[in-house]
Amino acid sequence: PESVKPPKRRNVKISSDPQSVAARHRRERISERIRILQRLVPGGTKMDTASMLDEAIHYVKFLKNQVQTLERAGPST
Repeated sequence: PESVKPPKRRNVKISSDPQSVAARHRRERISERIRILQRLVPGGTKMDTASMLDEAIHYVKFLKNQVQTLERAGPST
């Protein structure tokens, strides 16, 4: 079977201006971190970014509460 190729952009110049390169690199890093966070948050891959970030906040708060509860319970033997 023939592989499907993504459409090519025409006449799109990728700027080599250092500021543009830095901004593009920053956006790529942010996108990658968001994808990682989506995989860590329960149901994160099924949400838009803003909802996933809200859920991540709730999830981290929940996990912090769980840690505090376990620390108060003391060591289990």
